[in-house]
This record gives sequence, structure tokens and C-alpha cells, in this order.
Amino acid sequence: MLQPGIPAVFGGWEQYAALRYLQKPVDLILLQEGTHVMTNPTQRLAAETTNVDWFRFWLKGEEDPDPAKVEQYKRWHELRKQQEANAKSAAHPN
Repeated sequence: MLQPGIPAVFGGWEQYAALRYLQKPVDLILLQEGTHVMTNPTQRLAAETTNVDWFRFWLKGEEDPDPAKVEQYKRWHELRKQQEANAKSAAHPN
């Protein structure tokens, strides 16, 4: 159980850290004062929009042309490069 005042991000940190360690594409978004059950409409919209963007990018290769999302897609393109490098090294082990 998390102590009051400790960000909820630590509840999911283990999975995030493990995927980072394994050099898998993973992104962590922290919404201030958020909870797992989103009741704040602004936070819920941000979370759901990011989830849809993530799946569209990874499953369909699509990107939202919104200029406010440029940094998000830069991060994800770097993650895609990392994923491709992992796939190459797995296909051709030393």
C-alpha cells in the first residue's frame, strides 16, 4: 500500500523499469494528482488520448498531425529504432 503523498507512479514502476532494462519500447506518462481510476475529465482525456495515440502508432503506423504531439512522436520513433535494433540482434545473435 502506498503512503499518502507518494505518487501513484511507483505502483507501476516495476513493470516500467523491467521493460526499460530489457530495452523494450515503453513510455511512462505521469499525470499530476492522478489516480488509477480517472475522475478528473482533463486527466482522463489526456490518458485516453495518449493510449489511442500509442496504439495507433505501434499497431497501425499512424500519427496524429497535432503539432503539440511532436515530442511524443520523437520519443516513440526512438523507441521504434530501439525495437528494430533488438529484433536485428535477436535474429543474428553473436
